[in-house]
Amino acid sequence: MPRDDTVPMITRDNSEEGHLSQNCDDTHTRRTAGEKPLEEGKQYHIFLSYSSSDRHYVLSLKKHLEDLGLKCMMSDNDFTPGWPIMQNIESFMKICQKILFVVSTNFLEKTYCDMEVNMAHAYAADHHMNDYMIVLLRNDCELPLKLKYKTYIDGISTELNDIANKVEDAFIRQDVMPPNTQHDVMENIRSGQVILTKNPEQQLSRLCCNPSYQFNDLTEIELNKLKSSSIEVGIVM
Repeated sequence: MPRDDTVPMITRDNSEEGHLSQNCDDTHTRRTAGEKPLEEGKQYHIFLSYSSSDRHYVLSLKKHLEDLGLKCMMSDNDFTPGWPIMQNIESFMKICQKILFVVSTNFLEKTYCDMEVNMAHAYAADHHMNDYMIVLLRNDCELPLKLKYKTYIDGISTELNDIANKVEDAFIRQDVMPPNTQHDVMENIRSGQVILTKNPEQQLSRLCCNPSYQFNDLTEIELNKLKSSSIEVGIVM
């Protein structure tokens, strides 16, 4: 993977070392705990998604999260060499309980970061998880439509240990959305909101993880509504 492109970050298991941060100069209260239990079939608590340009910041945050018992995943360490990047992303999302997006100006410029956001929305929709994604705003930048609907953690003027505590609070929150058994609601998997209700003519084969639907009777207003919500719309002539 190119070093200047996005990298969802992940981390190796340091739980057997039982380490706590050696830097105790923080004036803020710091929580410490043993490693939290993992759900069945999961190997990590959090998939860290970030731009490689923010790597040092994320490594420091990872250390704070590990001190709280949250096992994080870094692509630098854990992605399988030789696999396509998309396959690595999809495979590791399946074994992480949640994903944390460290959004920055650098993050918004990276192609792979955008792919991870799209794939995370698809995974959350497929598994009926409203709380799968956690958003951390690293610096003063505009959140994309795909993430703007989420209540984010403000990391601009907040100490790392306080950010880690907020990530822990978001991690332990449970919010499961009811499954759609009617198959007649088209959801905007990029923003998590229902934009319109239509009966599709058919569901097409999945492209990269995102479901595709064919509609034969969309009006111009409905098309514009989809496009304004950052949904890719293809016109078949």
